[in-house]
Amino acid sequence: MEEIKSIIRRFFTQGDITDIAPLGSGHIHSTYLVKTTSKPDLVLQQINTRVFRDPVALMNNISLITKHIENKLKSRGITDLGNRILTALQQSDGTLMYTDAEKKVWRCFYYIPGRTYDQPAGNDQVYEGGKAYGNFLNILSDLPPGPVKETIRGFHNMAFRLRQFDDARKNGMEDRIKEAKEEIQILDSRREEMMTIQNLGQECKIPVRIVHHDTKINNVLFDENGKGLCVIDLDTVMPGYVHDDFGDSIRTFTNTGAEDDINTDRVSINMEYFEAYPGVFWSRQFQC
Repeated sequence: MEEIKSIIRRFFTQGDITDIAPLGSGHIHSTYLVKTTSKPDLVLQQINTRVFRDPVALMNNISLITKHIENKLKSRGITDLGNRILTALQQSDGTLMYTDAEKKVWRCFYYIPGRTYDQPAGNDQVYEGGKAYGNFLNILSDLPPGPVKETIRGFHNMAFRLRQFDDARKNGMEDRIKEAKEEIQILDSRREEMMTIQNLGQECKIPVRIVHHDTKINNVLFDENGKGLCVIDLDTVMPGYVHDDFGDSIRTFTNTGAEDDINTDRVSINMEYFEAYPGVFWSRQFQC
């Protein structure tokens, strides 16, 4: 704990630290809520560099993205910016991350009070979450994709994922391949359909632009009245296609099972949630 406190002090010097506790249900980073005597509180994260191998590019992306969002919100007359944008703290030398003696990489954000949900609690929450993502993409629609780097290679690149699938089928364990025979056949029958978005992009029929790439409901922060405050977890925000964000959002918002549910009988689409999802906030995002 003293080691963690010393890391926090590299980003924060304005008050005393009163408590440190694990935060959230994420599986990638190690995340801590840091209570202090001066508000707001803090979120300290150890970046998983096995997933995000270039933390410098990662933090540069977040800086570009959050500054763009801040400028847009200011132009719209929004004043409670601290609750609308993730704010990364700087060290005394102006950098946004710290690498310790064990090569672990750390960063720190101001904490935004709010709630997240792993699954929707009703139609209103589906609407608010979808609205938050639609507004997020609208704000980033004029941010040039060039300066924003790819943080996970081929994350939503279907051609790359199909090559990985073929490699696993060729070199994987025989008993697993036999067990998954039906699923393999389903994927093979849908290869052409699965490549639709990427092919349209390569044909310049849809634009490459900045998108979120991980549009789950638990990456939307809600206020105490159930309204969407802001979109969080910006690590995968990078160039891509809006259509992938919409599809991923529908996949997670409408899923009747857990994201990692081992019982596939529980997994289907909640059509009531699908109909509650606010397409009006997305429709303009699909236009070239």
